[in-house]
Amino acid sequence: MARVNVLHRLDKQSSLATIQRRLDAYGERLRAIEERPGGKSMRGLIYHRRASLLTQVDVARLAGLSQSTYQRIEAGTVSPDLDTLYILMAMFETDLSGLM
Repeated sequence: MARVNVLHRLDKQSSLATIQRRLDAYGERLRAIEERPGGKSMRGLIYHRRASLLTQVDVARLAGLSQSTYQRIEAGTVSPDLDTLYILMAMFETDLSGLM
């Protein structure tokens, strides 16, 4: 019986270690995106989307974009055109600085 408890505890600890490694890797990817020259993510856009309880797919569909294009806009790897910016500003009832 005691052996089962020890094995269960080891499984929990290894699971926590795996989760911690994944969180660390995720944080490193976020920092890499933010530190990329000219590639600042649009944090305001992400904030407004999450506050509205919308997914990237939802916003992309409403804005007439593909999900991958919208994801790249959020990540800062693609700059949206003026029409898309106006649509996003109207959608989230904010100005341009609110999307940045």
